[in-house]
Amino acid sequence: MTVDTETITLLDHEVAGLDPHRADQASIVYRRLREAILDGQIPSGATMECAVLAAGYKVDSRVIHAAWKGLVRGGLVAGGREVVRVIAPSGRTPGQAQGPVTSETLYSAFGETKSLGQWAADERCRVPYRTLRTRVLTCHWDIERAITIPLDALRSLL
Repeated sequence: MTVDTETITLLDHEVAGLDPHRADQASIVYRRLREAILDGQIPSGATMECAVLAAGYKVDSRVIHAAWKGLVRGGLVAGGREVVRVIAPSGRTPGQAQGPVTSETLYSAFGETKSLGQWAADERCRVPYRTLRTRVLTCHWDIERAITIPLDALRSLL
């Protein structure tokens, strides 16, 4: 069952038990994580640890758990109490190949059309071929974003 991922607020039962300040914090964390997942900044398959997020956002674990409830409702993450895994949003984004993918499949970006191997060798590519391939084929990233977002940019989000 797919739930509406367009809901950008937490529901009352998701923040139940939190004081108003922590409920506001949870809503902010939820919106930031949701946006990062939907934008592909946090790719499908990535894991998020409660303790790491709590330290990064300078909030307590109850705030992170409330934010995760909204992400679970939206079908964006799945997992347990201390770690969740990002689930790829459904659908493909522009620039993705349709049909069977081969080593000769071409992708259009920056007004050019090349194979993934050619894009990986392009001077604009900021990641190795395997990462580029995973981002495009497994995580369904937009090809231009997959090419230009360096790995370090993602690590700072987690």
